[in-house]
Amino acid sequence: MGLGEDSVGRGVVGLEIEEHHTHRRCPLLPDVRARLPHVVPSHRDRGELGLPALGLTYSASCALSGFAGLVGGALSDSLGRRPVIVAGSAAMLLGALLVALAPLCGAGALALSALLLFGLQHLGDAAMDSALYESTGEDSLGRALAAVFVAGALSGSAGSAVLGFTTERDAALAGALVLAVALTCFVSSALLEETARGRGALSVRGSVERAAEWFKSMGSVPLAVLSLTVLMAVEVDSTLNLYPVFMKEVQGFAEREVGLVYGAIPVIQALIYPLAGAAVDKLGTPRAACAALLIQSAGVAGFATLGRPYAALALLAASAAGAVFNLAYRAMVVSSASASARGTTVALVYVVWDLAAVPAPALGAMLYTLDPRLPFFLASFTLGLAAIIAQSADRRHVN
Repeated sequence: MGLGEDSVGRGVVGLEIEEHHTHRRCPLLPDVRARLPHVVPSHRDRGELGLPALGLTYSASCALSGFAGLVGGALSDSLGRRPVIVAGSAAMLLGALLVALAPLCGAGALALSALLLFGLQHLGDAAMDSALYESTGEDSLGRALAAVFVAGALSGSAGSAVLGFTTERDAALAGALVLAVALTCFVSSALLEETARGRGALSVRGSVERAAEWFKSMGSVPLAVLSLTVLMAVEVDSTLNLYPVFMKEVQGFAEREVGLVYGAIPVIQALIYPLAGAAVDKLGTPRAACAALLIQSAGVAGFATLGRPYAALALLAASAAGAVFNLAYRAMVVSSASASARGTTVALVYVVWDLAAVPAPALGAMLYTLDPRLPFFLASFTLGLAAIIAQSADRRHVN
């Protein structure tokens, strides 16, 4: 749903290789796609795959990701988490391999590999969230999620920094880094599953029905928060990577400077996560989410309006706040779901998230061509609205 396992990144273990990918995951939220800040732009700059085509590609990947998440969540409730986590990790490894080879195969291969990698990123997320919750309990869920996110952020820090110094001639190095991050996430997923207790025994249909009951009982507030915050994808740093492009083309940052900023993002997130986890456990998820969204909104607006070097500082602040929100939101969803259909419930959240984000990459590309600042202004405004709704959710929670 945003910069920086998101992975809400997407990917619990920071599979932001990435995002990146994503968001949707980017410095604002831990996401698989954030770990590839320069692989995709290099193709765009060479004219092999234009910005509108990239927008349509990633819009399609959002729809595919939502479907994959729903299937994975339902299967985790009916078949058990282990096979789903293994299948999701294997899919990410395959997608990472295709991304590594894409620069050598042309723009068509890039689009196909990105569609697969980003489209399958949520396949095992719900199963991992459910396993983590059952192994820790609600009282320490924030800190447990923080520990997992730290591992994901650290796994991508070296890759993000080095990618900032690479050129298209260094595709082999970039591909190796992507595979290294994917392998780290695969091992982390396996270790996480070993700590979980129990196994689901419901049918897929029964899981979906129980998860739907949870949504109905919670009312419209969680869905509204979700739908609005997911529109952060308009900032498309997790998909079209407009942040580094904007820094280079509009703000005049050198390639090495952009690489240093992106290299610092996962390091800052790794330092923030432990504090964020403790804050979530102490203050509650709605309040933590609201505060993080307000800081994100200000950071994104500052990035679009400030010059060097303050724009980079604003981006880092938005990235840190996005990490806090990602953790708080994930904790809120997994802890409020029913035990009998937790995997499916979390997966349905991803589905709504991804479907709401389907038009965002294409819209972001269109706005950027009109005025490079427009996507960031819209993202900042949307984050502010999400913060207001999160505050109303906090009052509902208190009452």
